[in-house]
Amino acid sequence: MGKDTSDQSTTPEAVVEPIKTKKKHNVPAIVLAFFMLAFAGAAIFFGIKYFEPKENKPAEPTTADEIKEDKKSDVTTKTIADDYKEVEEMVGNLSAGIEKAYGTRNGQGLTYKPEGLNTHIPTRLTIVEEIMIQNNERAIYAALESNFKKSGFESIGTLPFLGSAGPKIDGYLNASRNIVCGVSEDSEWGYGGAQDFVYLECAKTDWTWLTKDEKALVAELEAAYHEKTGEYPTTIHNFGNSNPKNSKQEPYQTLSVSLGGGFGLFYRTSPDAKWQFFTGGQAPPDCSEYNTEDLKKAYLGEFCYNGLAESTVQL
Repeated sequence: MGKDTSDQSTTPEAVVEPIKTKKKHNVPAIVLAFFMLAFAGAAIFFGIKYFEPKENKPAEPTTADEIKEDKKSDVTTKTIADDYKEVEEMVGNLSAGIEKAYGTRNGQGLTYKPEGLNTHIPTRLTIVEEIMIQNNERAIYAALESNFKKSGFESIGTLPFLGSAGPKIDGYLNASRNIVCGVSEDSEWGYGGAQDFVYLECAKTDWTWLTKDEKALVAELEAAYHEKTGEYPTTIHNFGNSNPKNSKQEPYQTLSVSLGGGFGLFYRTSPDAKWQFFTGGQAPPDCSEYNTEDLKKAYLGEFCYNGLAESTVQL
């Protein structure tokens, strides 16, 4: 019986011990396997990124100029809304301290002469403050002039009105902020009769939105006008909506734009030739004014007055 007891006591120990040993060494193996798989995955991923075709990878800036341009791309571009807010705040500052200011969007026709041109172009967007004159209008002008000076503006003289007649517009420019303003006086009819107002109108100088082609066109038209008249047109506008018109006599072309309060007629002998100024005004030219071969060909069949009789241009 002693032998049997000894054998039974050792057998469980012999069986249990290998099981304990096996469990003990299995955990590191699983962890090791996990790290091996993770390492293999990382190696594959970075291997693919390393051998990725160069044309799919963005070029890194290397030279000083490239680095400078790369930094520019991080700068947020100003939008027209930002410019509008800036001008709106400026208008508020300029009219500060003046009683009875009313906001409105009815501009008087603010114009500005862009750099490189001799002709005024209308701004296509303006912000206006309408100030009602209660007592002394000179007090309003004095307050505005003082605020202009405080805000870094300089007088640029009288700005031309777009129409044939209109209010006198005193111009002011803040060159550092590219803001142009005009001050004018006018009347409005309402309850109780006419009421006098002072208009403060401001805009960004680049709110003319001249494209490169439009600016080149204006430069050519003002040069043609100057060549014939000896002076530059005060204003040119509506040129963006005026496309050259093919004449009945090819390859001549004509163009009509607004010059102040009237029209301006230009023509050229071909699409490659320079524009030439014909005439301007508010009424159609007399037939006798088409007195050259080029004018007759350019305006062949166009309406004209032969004295009091209606007629057309003939060769």
